[in-house]
Amino acid sequence: MSPFTDRQFTSSFMTHHNELLALFDPAHLKFNIAKQRPILLAAIVFASARYIRPELANVLHSHVELMVSRQVSRGAFDLSTIQALLILVLWKYPRQHTAYTNLGIAIRLAFQLQLHTKRTAPLPENEEEVRTVLDAERTWIST
Repeated sequence: MSPFTDRQFTSSFMTHHNELLALFDPAHLKFNIAKQRPILLAAIVFASARYIRPELANVLHSHVELMVSRQVSRGAFDLSTIQALLILVLWKYPRQHTAYTNLGIAIRLAFQLQLHTKRTAPLPENEEEVRTVLDAERTWIST
């Protein structure tokens, strides 16, 4: 079997899996953005691997959980950490019992980042900045 690259896993995720979650704007989350967010890229690669390279999925799942745990315990989390948790919740294994815990952590982190507060300012003029604002709002709605 030929090796897959992170770019192929990301493309597969955005094409086949993001439709279920609608967490990401396909026009915004391109590979070059995802690779700047290692925890999010790892979660995306895990979710894709469950279907296109299942033999890698367990190791990738453990890796993502470790990354999330380290971020949360250090208090160094950001929007990508919440998004990674949501991916772990939605693409969990059938007998895995961490979904409620991960969802609870995602909700708590979202409150800490104040994603629940309503935007009062108009959207910025710059399209990339608009997509960044909407990315946070979409994450809160998905949480």
